[in-house]
Amino acid sequence: MIDLRVKTIFKGMVAIRDRYLKDAKWKEEGICIKVGQQSMTIPFERIDRYRSISKYGFIDKFSKKRHKLVYYAWKPDESRQMSLEDLARLGAFG
Repeated sequence: MIDLRVKTIFKGMVAIRDRYLKDAKWKEEGICIKVGQQSMTIPFERIDRYRSISKYGFIDKFSKKRHKLVYYAWKPDESRQMSLEDLARLGAFG
């Protein structure tokens, strides 16, 4: 899993550099994006389901490398969501 921190959510979307998407594909791993105390997990099978990629490249002010931004709809993981194992342990299935 590739862990990333993002500072802002813009119009319901988060942006990551395209190199992280390429790394995730190469390693066949998912991506975990964190904004503040919330996080969103994108499994490997769904990393190509992004909203858009920026048309123009940006030059990083530190590395001077050109990159594009990949935008994902921000859908934070539900911390209250229980796993099937937890539900079975509580007797939810009879």
